[in-house]
Amino acid sequence: MKIKGCKKASFLDQAIKNGGQPIFYVLQCWDKEEQFYKLGITVNHILTRYGSVRAMPYEWSILLEHPATAEEVYAMEVQFKTDMDALHYEPKIKFNGFKTECYSELSETLQQLI
Repeated sequence: MKIKGCKKASFLDQAIKNGGQPIFYVLQCWDKEEQFYKLGITVNHILTRYGSVRAMPYEWSILLEHPATAEEVYAMEVQFKTDMDALHYEPKIKFNGFKTECYSELSETLQQLI
């Protein structure tokens, strides 16, 4: 299975260049018709990344922010995307990551981290 999303070399380079703290995160997203989870990695603060309606057109709350090395957060994203492939969900409203990083439920392993 090919993991879509941020490419490893690109993410590692971005982490070094920006000097930010790499974070693996899980958001719960919803509106009147939908509810789902979005996971991802960033070196920016989550509020910076999703602070506008255009960036995240759903109501949302942060369920998990896990800071670690760039390599560790990248590995976490790949592992959870692989583990939760059967739970994949595509939201009706498009935003960055809507096709590859959203899930109808969370795996038990991920729930235990939250």
